[in-house]
Amino acid sequence: MAAYLRYVWEHLEEVLGAFFMGVMAFLSFMNVVTRYLLNYSTAWTEELVTSIFVWATLLGTSLAYRPGSNLMVAFLYNRTHGTLRKIFYLMSAAASILFFLFLGYYGFRQVFDEFSYNTLMESVPIPM
Repeated sequence: MAAYLRYVWEHLEEVLGAFFMGVMAFLSFMNVVTRYLLNYSTAWTEELVTSIFVWATLLGTSLAYRPGSNLMVAFLYNRTHGTLRKIFYLMSAAASILFFLFLGYYGFRQVFDEFSYNTLMESVPIPM
């Protein structure tokens, strides 16, 4: 049991990403079917798919960082060696950290504003 839980914990982003992709595909397919066969559009599925897509993107970013494949210009990094390669790696890591600090700060501000103004999704009355 402990080995199974360790496996799930180590591959949590992959499992959640696959789950999110499946939910997005199902909801999109359901919306197409109801729109063209029943002539009824479910607007809430579009908003939910968009929100899930954002979360799947963030999960994919964290999944890319786990094995050390952070954002860098691979063309330059792969063609250099030694000290210059380390400099490119450190510059890439610093730029990534700054970017995600920027993203986290303004993301927090956006979420705080939406909660303080009690902003709800347009078609589903749940908080954004």
